[in-house]
Amino acid sequence: MIRAKVKSYIVNIVICFLEITFLRRLKLFEGIYHSFWMSQLGQRDGNAYNIQSARDQGVKVGENCRLYGPTSFSTEPYLIEIGDSTIISGNVDFITHDGAVYQFNDGQGDIYGNFGRIKIGRNCFIGFRSVFMPDVQIGDNCLVAAGSVVQSSFPDNSVIMGNPARWVSDIKFYRVSKMNSKGTIRSDEYAFPREEEMPQAHKKQMLVQHFQNVPIRRPRPKRRNDQTSL
Repeated sequence: MIRAKVKSYIVNIVICFLEITFLRRLKLFEGIYHSFWMSQLGQRDGNAYNIQSARDQGVKVGENCRLYGPTSFSTEPYLIEIGDSTIISGNVDFITHDGAVYQFNDGQGDIYGNFGRIKIGRNCFIGFRSVFMPDVQIGDNCLVAAGSVVQSSFPDNSVIMGNPARWVSDIKFYRVSKMNSKGTIRSDEYAFPREEEMPQAHKKQMLVQHFQNVPIRRPRPKRRNDQTSL
């Protein structure tokens, strides 16, 4: 009777060991396959790779988004949400915690940290090297200028810029100013969203020719609440 119980116990241990070993190998295989699949995806489509990488980290990324270049999603990427059809330029930082609170510990050791969610609306454009601080959101159809530090929340259709970022105009005014700008280039073949980029040689020739007789914007005195400098 005792031998039978011991034998059964040993058999169960062996079975558990084999199951654990199999699951570990299966998980290892899945990890290797996913790494291989991501490397192939990166070679085929850099944007798709960046989006999948963000989702793997826990970021909620909407449909038809574009993520250019390296993006930092902090240590709590699951607190970040990016709406549909939004473009994230390169070197954008999303900061979801405030590490400075550790300096204010009251000696009892009960402060774990200070955290906040970040939400980007739909159809937004986030400029190069922008920084988002914890507990902020921007609405739909917003534009964040390059280098902005977003510490507050902003409503739909906002154009914001600066450090700290401030509202400078609505998106309709920005659109009109850019549509009438001497720097706006039109091309039916390579209009955005485009499936392929314009060849560099063709782009260089077109831009050099376009700007041959176009003067650079001259500086002028700033005026309070002036929106015409966009």
